[in-house]
Amino acid sequence: MIVLPESRALLFQFADPQAALQQIPFGQLIDYEGKQYVVCPHHEDSVKYLRNIGMRVPGMMTYYYDWPGPFKPFYHQRVTAEFIVENPRCFVLNDIGTGKTMSTAWALDYMMRKMMVNKVVIGATKSTLREVWEAEIARVNPGARIAVCHGSPEKRKKLLAGEYDYFIFTHEGLKWYLKFQHPDVNCIVIDELAEFSNGQSQRWKALDKLIKPGMRVIGLTGQPCPTSPTDAWAQAKVMKTGFGDVPKYFGRFQREVMQQVSTYKWIPLPGWERRVHGLLQPAVRFTRDECLDLPPTTYSNRTVELTDVQQQVYNLVKKDLYAEYESGKIVAANEMIKTMRLVQVASGVVYDIDQNHLTVGAEPRIEEVKRIFSDANRKLILYAPYRGTVEYIYEHLKGFARCAVVHGDISMGKRAEIFRTFQSSDDIELLIAHPGCMAHGLTLTRSATIAWFAPVNSNRWYTQANGRIVRAGQDKHTHIIHIYATPEERRMYKALQYQQSMEGILLVEFEKGTKSWLT
Repeated sequence: MIVLPESRALLFQFADPQAALQQIPFGQLIDYEGKQYVVCPHHEDSVKYLRNIGMRVPGMMTYYYDWPGPFKPFYHQRVTAEFIVENPRCFVLNDIGTGKTMSTAWALDYMMRKMMVNKVVIGATKSTLREVWEAEIARVNPGARIAVCHGSPEKRKKLLAGEYDYFIFTHEGLKWYLKFQHPDVNCIVIDELAEFSNGQSQRWKALDKLIKPGMRVIGLTGQPCPTSPTDAWAQAKVMKTGFGDVPKYFGRFQREVMQQVSTYKWIPLPGWERRVHGLLQPAVRFTRDECLDLPPTTYSNRTVELTDVQQQVYNLVKKDLYAEYESGKIVAANEMIKTMRLVQVASGVVYDIDQNHLTVGAEPRIEEVKRIFSDANRKLILYAPYRGTVEYIYEHLKGFARCAVVHGDISMGKRAEIFRTFQSSDDIELLIAHPGCMAHGLTLTRSATIAWFAPVNSNRWYTQANGRIVRAGQDKHTHIIHIYATPEERRMYKALQYQQSMEGILLVEFEKGTKSWLT
């Protein structure tokens, strides 16, 4: 087969061209230098038809798309983007950290250029609305008209009435959108589709009503069954792909993939993976290890919100700091100490002058950690900059996963036992630790993902803590995730990732004179 990009055509040489034409009704027979060839147009419909009859032909994006943006796609991203274009309803099940969002952004940009898509609604977790979805779409097309529809109902109504191509909502925001649907939307993207694994939830029912015949739907999740094989049923049912023989009722599917062993306990049946695989189709999946051209370590950011209590305390602390700045009490030498007072608030625990810690809460971060853990598909290491924060996290997650904690009050012998158990067995799934306790030479390569609950003020600690999984013996691509809610945290993470000085993290804002937190 030869691709003729200038003519947008495919050229085939068959042993029996006349017989081939019986299978390819849109093909034409041509003679060239005494030989007969079959030529046919190269477009989305022909590609789909030829593949359905068993022929291997390249997709359109490979030859007719310029893949815009600051960097070129990896092989798995090209395949994923083309898969999305070629399948109006599909699941994208690539691992966390493989660039699913960027693949989707390229596919959407291509389809908009080709007028296959008019306007798009994206449903995502709150932490990814701007930092991930808005940012990635803008990288692909800086001129894209993007509306992040989060905030008051009045704000969302105004955005929905505007001239935008992309409307980005939280999952819960889709319930509101159901009442004010845009008539030109013909594509829905659902990030973290596994969040819709309860077919009785209001968010599932809203999405089910939003997805209409003829509409393109893309469902993304790195872990479709985070808690049970039955998680797949509601996802398959809401996507309405027409594949996979989705049972009408949950109970029937539960009996297909699980066995009841007591009144309230069900366990997975052997071979449940095959049934779930057949249910979630058509699908594309790349694990991080299959992405051979992926950098050994990738970094990503997750934005969360402060709770109302956190916001109030944050504003009070920042007002005090600004007063100190104006009186000349904050200088480069003590700036980071002052900045960490704000990090304490953001991480949910603050210390008084006697070093007693008071909990203000950080529930949005806890929920984000749960999502990261579910997506990680293996063990997770979670770092927090204060002992009080480590204990706060443990209290909220000990019933969610098999956890262990490491901080300064944990004896060396106990730490060694925890590290050994984490590395050699499945008894510990989530290790919550203070980064200063993660010694050089320590190997924790059973995990390939690290999440930072809040930043530390030490480049050395940051590098050392990440080095527990980024080291000899690691056979997986690794992923470092930063969770933040405040501008100080964002600037700190950037300095930590690129090993830059942290000088000016707080003063840069004071010197600009921005005082939104004073209101």
